[in-house]
Order: sequence, then C-alpha cells, then structure tokens
Amino acid sequence: MAENAVKAKRQQYMIGGPLGACDWRWPKGLPVWRMSYKDGCEWVEEDLTEEGRMMILNHFGLSGDDLPLAVLAETSPAKLAEMRRTFEEQSSISSRMDIRCQRVGGGHVPAEECC
Repeated sequence: MAENAVKAKRQQYMIGGPLGACDWRWPKGLPVWRMSYKDGCEWVEEDLTEEGRMMILNHFGLSGDDLPLAVLAETSPAKLAEMRRTFEEQSSISSRMDIRCQRVGGGHVPAEECC
C-alpha cells in the first residue's frame, strides 16, 4: 500500500442538502446511490434519477460519458474519487479537487474513505 494511501470504509456519503440530495449507503446501508429530500420533518428516499446522476458527476468533477445511470448508481465515492485523480494526472492538473461528504451536521469525510 502506498505511503499516503487511505483505507476506505463502508460508510455513508451525502451530496446536496434537504431540498435534494444523493446518498451513498443510505438509508439501509446498501452500496448504492439513492435520492432523498426532506418533506416536512421526514426524509423521503427514492431511486437515483438523471438529475442525481448529474449532481454526483458535478460533485466529483467528472464528465460521465462512461458512467450511465445504472453503472453510476453502484459506483462508490472512493471509486469516483479515484477516477477524478486519474483525470487530474492525465490532464496535468496541478491542484487536486477536495472531494468531501456534504452531510449537514456530520463528518465531512473525504470521498476516498467511503466504499
């Protein structure tokens, strides 16, 4: 393992907020992306949509040409971060994008730590 390598854990990851979010491993801990939004004081969850797909791709700075909805729905934050790092290396981008969970009131863990 490389000196700076991070060991990914099975943990939740969120992009967005109460008006619309994409969630990894929520609410049942399954390794898939789901959509959620707040309806009053309840969170409502549903399958990932094309809108959610675009939200995830934007969060990770990816174009998504090779990531159709069905594939992206099962691609972990750690794998998406790895794809971003590959893009940065191939494009000679000098600064790395800081990709972190946006969970309100929770840990803003790096995407590399969530499988």
